[in-house]
Amino acid sequence: MTAEERDRILTQLAEPFDVREIKWRVTQTANNGTRGFVKPYADPRAYHDRLNKVLTASGWTSTYHVCTLTNIMRARGNNKEVMSGKVLSTCTVTIDGIGCHSGTGEEWADSDCAMTSADAQSFKRACSAFGLGRYTYSVPGVWVDLDEHKQPKRLPQLPKWALAGNAVKPGNASRARSADATQEAKGDQRKTTAINSQLIEEIERYRRELGKNLYYEVVNKIGKADAAGKIQSKEIADVVLEWLQRAKRGVEKARELGEKVSVGQYDYIFNHVGVENLGTVPSMTVLSKLVNMLVEAAAKAA
Repeated sequence: MTAEERDRILTQLAEPFDVREIKWRVTQTANNGTRGFVKPYADPRAYHDRLNKVLTASGWTSTYHVCTLTNIMRARGNNKEVMSGKVLSTCTVTIDGIGCHSGTGEEWADSDCAMTSADAQSFKRACSAFGLGRYTYSVPGVWVDLDEHKQPKRLPQLPKWALAGNAVKPGNASRARSADATQEAKGDQRKTTAINSQLIEEIERYRRELGKNLYYEVVNKIGKADAAGKIQSKEIADVVLEWLQRAKRGVEKARELGEKVSVGQYDYIFNHVGVENLGTVPSMTVLSKLVNMLVEAAAKAA
């Protein structure tokens, strides 16, 4: 296969899906569930169809490796903690003449269709390395009103560059996203609610309780700001506060579990995740890993 042929295939794979293939997922909620932050995604079948159209069914393959983790605590309704597990999936997609890429996916074992969800996630992540559906990551999320089923009352419109027929070349999506974000910020200035000082103080309090690393990770990733006072709206600040409260519960759980394991096991786990103490946890991902390891260690020590 020539370089020109590879470029042609990768360009065709990276083109946006038909708008009828795009769905919107609520990733965050605010205002007691009446508002939601939605992001676009496509069903795995859209990825299958695109691969078959560009390469034919014989031009690509996908393989999966699945494993499980057991005895992991998770929060369910009313923050009640229950014992569960995780289904972990690794998918490798191979395209003849180009190469292969892998992606990972995970889902709680007690969720409906856990393995299907984990497989779908790993498959799409592997495909995104070839350009399929990658443009959806650059489409800015939007706050919308939700119905009684926590679903959007009205679906947002995709930006023009994310419509079918447009080739998404490297760098184009990020530049388009930046322009869209600027325009969105200008258009939403009249729609957002100002943050009162009490809410800012409540958010700031978690910097002392969680440590600056974990605090700033939540404020930066969820609030899209480098300080509580710079969060753009009350709706976003409410979601930031919810995540900080979740982080605090995780830290408290880790502290409680730490008392149930030996000093040697405690030090081993903290060294394994690269954390000196609970005040230096750098991210929610590391916190989750830390808690999961402590759960397993505490269960063995019981």
